[in-house]
Amino acid sequence: MKDPHNTVERLTNALECLVTVLGDEERLVAACNALLPLQSADFPDPAAQELFERIVALPSVDGPIPPKTVKEGATWVWDLYWMMSANTRYK
Repeated sequence: MKDPHNTVERLTNALECLVTVLGDEERLVAACNALLPLQSADFPDPAAQELFERIVALPSVDGPIPPKTVKEGATWVWDLYWMMSANTRYK
């Protein structure tokens, strides 16, 4: 699959942020920032576009991001990676 906007590489970098940056909220914000150069049009599937929009909207929440939202956002990044990756998801 051709990837002219490096979406898979950016998603890989976002996943790396989720496991290496200290602090839950900081981890999610760093992952979202890794995706900011992308646009929803860079994702061919409408479901992936919607998921991307939800992810990049997370850091705009006023005040601290609730732990449940941090966990949900991390899961969304993971899910979006698997939607775009040519790899097979683990079961």
